[in-house]
Amino acid sequence: MKKNKITAAVLAALMALSMAACGSQNESAPEVTTAGTSAEAADNETAADETEAAVTSTSSNSTETSKEVTESEAAETKAAESEAAETKATESEAAETKAAESEAAETTTAAASEPEEEKYAGTPASAVAANTKPGDYSTEPVPFKTEIDEFNKQVKELPIPDEYKDAYNEHTNNGYIYRKLDIDGIQLYEVRCDNDEPKPLAIQIHGGFYHKDPGAIDYLAYKGLCVVSIDVSCHGESQDGPLQAPAAWMETVKDIDVLIEYYNTLPDVDAEKFGLFGYSMGGNISEYYTVYGKYKPTAICLENATADATGEGSAWDCMCKGESGLTPIWEEEEMWEFTTATAPINYPEYFQDMWVFICVGALDDTHSPEKMEEFKDKIVALGNDKVVFHRFEDVGHEVPRSWEDNEREQFFSKLTG
Repeated sequence: MKKNKITAAVLAALMALSMAACGSQNESAPEVTTAGTSAEAADNETAADETEAAVTSTSSNSTETSKEVTESEAAETKAAESEAAETKATESEAAETKAAESEAAETTTAAASEPEEEKYAGTPASAVAANTKPGDYSTEPVPFKTEIDEFNKQVKELPIPDEYKDAYNEHTNNGYIYRKLDIDGIQLYEVRCDNDEPKPLAIQIHGGFYHKDPGAIDYLAYKGLCVVSIDVSCHGESQDGPLQAPAAWMETVKDIDVLIEYYNTLPDVDAEKFGLFGYSMGGNISEYYTVYGKYKPTAICLENATADATGEGSAWDCMCKGESGLTPIWEEEEMWEFTTATAPINYPEYFQDMWVFICVGALDDTHSPEKMEEFKDKIVALGNDKVVFHRFEDVGHEVPRSWEDNEREQFFSKLTG
């Protein structure tokens, strides 16, 4: 289009020059010239308009393109900022996780290196002082002392619980002393006749996972005895625990030493003539005391006990205040080595020149009646003729009434006779 417009303008200019040179002018020539110029001007204006429109369009396109570029850059910037924020959050989470893992590792390390006294920080102070490892207890029997050591411990009389108030009132109204005592942290009940006559000391030791019980002794006071019922270590209100069963028995041996020394200070109690009686674990501890205690009993009464707890589940249990199922403190191998080494069945010579009453049930699946019969045979073989043994064929881990009415009564009579 532009090429045709330029050619028409050139032809018009040549015609005008030719007419001027020939001197022949007419009125139409200017019209032609004017017409051609006007057409050219119009064409030029159109071309300019089109150019301007093209420029405007280009500018508009450029603006739109620039706007698109700006928006794209903004989107990219926003995406980058978002990505940076996510990266920072991830790094923060990673740092927190690492810190938590580090803290957990420190806690585990601290727990692993935690000493025994802190590991069982929830137990009373006396339990921390108590030995808890097999090597802390002697496996050698203790020679009996002929004189009772001086007592220098603290004694406190405690209030009688409401559940025993009726029995307390009845006994005190009938001329008996009925007390709850704390002797150097050892909890017990005591019942004895309130007079000046010397009374032999009878110590009742309860079975496993039970506790002291004044109802188990108050009926015995009329026999002329000073009778006490104690909490075995780790049971009832004892301050000890948790301990493996033989360790609890050894701690109770120490407690009985203290009780004998205390009652030796009372003018109306004959602590040199004392006896131990107990069911199941109580019988076990009576045996342990005879081997490892300071003083020799006049008589012991063993009811459904064992002279060797090796392999028995009750010995493996960790005991604390009458509850089982706690984490064992000793390793199993050292546990059984200690139990075997300290088993009273190995020391029948310590059961000579004293009365030994043994009750077993043939159907007992807790403590072996066969071991107890073997124990009896070893004692008798060494010459002790003061052994009373009764095997009840149709009885399990329980004490028959006939034993209570006969052999147990004989046991008490050996103390008072």
